[in-house]
Amino acid sequence: MRRYFEEPPYSQSVPLEQHVELRCLPPLGRPQPTSTWHKDNLPIDFNLHPSYKISSEGSLLILSARPEDSGNYTCVADNVAAKRVSDPALLKVYVDGAWSSWSSWTSCSSRCGRGTQRRSRTCSAPTPLNGGAACQGLAVQRNDCSHLCPGGDCQDEPCEEAVDGSWASWSSWSTCGPDCRHHRQRSCSAPSPQHGGRYCSGDDFTSFNCTGGMCRSGRGSSVKMYGDKSTTEE
Repeated sequence: MRRYFEEPPYSQSVPLEQHVELRCLPPLGRPQPTSTWHKDNLPIDFNLHPSYKISSEGSLLILSARPEDSGNYTCVADNVAAKRVSDPALLKVYVDGAWSSWSSWTSCSSRCGRGTQRRSRTCSAPTPLNGGAACQGLAVQRNDCSHLCPGGDCQDEPCEEAVDGSWASWSSWSTCGPDCRHHRQRSCSAPSPQHGGRYCSGDDFTSFNCTGGMCRSGRGSSVKMYGDKSTTEE
């Protein structure tokens, strides 16, 4: 068997789940040498690694590279006359980093006046490995926030102006009910109170007799409506 490999394996750096071929053409010899492979100086058990294959010419194929496939690989050629071992080829399977989800926003840094709040994320889904690319973009975001100071005293800090609430328009009257009454309501939303402003004063619900007093509800009585008129039978 000749001394040198026709083509020895060379070091590679490949991304996660990449198909890998570590080339190996053994030295010329009689009879023709066969090739086997070692990883980190130990023979590869192809029964335990179904994603590892040897091509017809002796190259090592890895169908889908994983981080644990990183290591030093040597091609071993032998026949009845001699045995040759290639120089080790380093296979490095790298993983590019990806961002985790954003955390929740923190509380405002100031209880009176303007402040900031923040949220963060980490480059850990997955973490870069074996020279993989780091995540691009910001790991921390900040946002302005503010709180109205007690009593409106901002102590030289800019405050958000308090906004008192105001009533929206009344809703339409409901249909006349069995209790001879109809109802309407309104909300304190024109505008809603903000930054410590006062809530609307007054009622948000009102109810009136809807027959002009011509009917009443009660036990043993019933109400009959005729057009715009109503009668009560005892």
